[in-house]
Amino acid sequence: MYRKVDWIKIKAEYITTDKGLRQLVEKYDIAMSLICRRSKQEKWVQERKKHKNRVVKDVVRKVQKSQANELAKKMKTVIGLRGVIDKALEDADQFSRWIISEGLGEGMSATTEKVFSKIDMK
Repeated sequence: MYRKVDWIKIKAEYITTDKGLRQLVEKYDIAMSLICRRSKQEKWVQERKKHKNRVVKDVVRKVQKSQANELAKKMKTVIGLRGVIDKALEDADQFSRWIISEGLGEGMSATTEKVFSKIDMK
């Protein structure tokens, strides 16, 4: 009795998985000689290699994009910090200068600026 074999499904499974011809023979209950002949005629081995190469290239492209986005975020942060640091360093005396407010009583206060020789790094 003749049984119709879904060659498209078998070929796709061979190309897109790591299953060998022997495993497909057992799974689909077909003759080894038949699947060998078909795979050779249709160049399944070469198509599997092409498929794997395309998958690897796609993965590499996605990883590159992800890494580029991550690096761009870090660079944006560094550039922002550089601006803050540059602005802070415009007045180098600020690290030794203190603004002191003293209460004078009756809601009054006096504010003075004092410069110390010791730099407070806290």
